[in-house]
Amino acid sequence: MARTKRMSRRVWRAEMRKIILRLTRALLGFSLGVVGVLLVYFLYLQSLIGVDPATVAFNDALKDGLAKAGHRPAYFVLSSVRPRWWNAILVSWSGAASNSQHLDGRALDIIVLDVNQDGASDARDVWIVYALLDKAIIGRRGGVGTYVNEAGFFNRQMIHFDSRGFNARWHR
Repeated sequence: MARTKRMSRRVWRAEMRKIILRLTRALLGFSLGVVGVLLVYFLYLQSLIGVDPATVAFNDALKDGLAKAGHRPAYFVLSSVRPRWWNAILVSWSGAASNSQHLDGRALDIIVLDVNQDGASDARDVWIVYALLDKAIIGRRGGVGTYVNEAGFFNRQMIHFDSRGFNARWHR
């Protein structure tokens, strides 16, 4: 706002304060909205709240199995229960299944880190976790899939597992 000859310095400052206050409130509102969305994502979509007990048991067995095999249970949950609106976004963006096991709380997507403690998070770690889930934990009671052939760290290090009640395997 340019100060005109008719506007006193005091009036001009008061108007500028009002503009700055409005901008601050707008930015604060936007920031709180972004923080709110992130909180929902990190506290709900990554939590085990509402996840099928069989899937939670698979997750617990994975932690125990890695430790018993001398590996570090170094992974985190990326996705658990998904609302339909979020799944629809993932279907269009990343090729997620429209009838995803996440919708009913039967699935977890995890990001595998350095479980073998060799200083790198890579495909070797993914295959260690996959083998344990496939052979020792889930067997024919659910699905296990990897994304090792896709671009990007999070895709390559991600494993999906679920308690769908029948055998399903894939490697994308």
